[in-house]
Amino acid sequence: MNTRKYWQDKTIVDEIVTIVQKNQIVAGTSDTIIGLIAPLTQKGFDTLNRLKERSDKPYLVLVAHKEQADQFTDALKKEPLKTVVENCWPGPLTLIVSAKDSVPSFATSASKAIALRVPNHPGLQEIASRMGGIFSTSANPANQPVPQTIDELDPTIKYSVALLIDDHNETKKNPSTILDCTGNTVKIIREGAYTKEILRDYLPTLR
Repeated sequence: MNTRKYWQDKTIVDEIVTIVQKNQIVAGTSDTIIGLIAPLTQKGFDTLNRLKERSDKPYLVLVAHKEQADQFTDALKKEPLKTVVENCWPGPLTLIVSAKDSVPSFATSASKAIALRVPNHPGLQEIASRMGGIFSTSANPANQPVPQTIDELDPTIKYSVALLIDDHNETKKNPSTILDCTGNTVKIIREGAYTKEILRDYLPTLR
């Protein structure tokens, strides 16, 4: 049975980094929903595909801060996204933006777009900082319900990951809001913790 540890454990970040550097997967709580953490590598991408039973779209990339996000895209240096990230990151907002040419194809869509987020979670920020970004995705097989707790993890996920990370203070959280920022107009793909009304303060033309 997989070991369950907690974000409050003093050495947990070091343990997670060691595991993920070996191209293994960790499942745990976050500032949004229960998620999977994988290295930002081709092997990490392939492992997530097997675990999620999907291969049709790329995964979210968690970064530690805007400066790290700028390594993947130039889109956040311009308005209106510059103001959006200044006000909404770190937090539950995922931005799909055009990736730099240097970003490997396993981290982007066929149209060279990448999904980026800075989590409002010190542990995840530290892991992303030390690893140059990490893949993240919901901890459920494709087309299956997203678990609300570690105990609700699908057995195919629970017994395939290297480590389970819980939180002594865990409460139910909403998923991140996803914005497609690749076109001339920003579009909301999924409304989550950030509502359309809140985001319109920074994106008046949001659809």
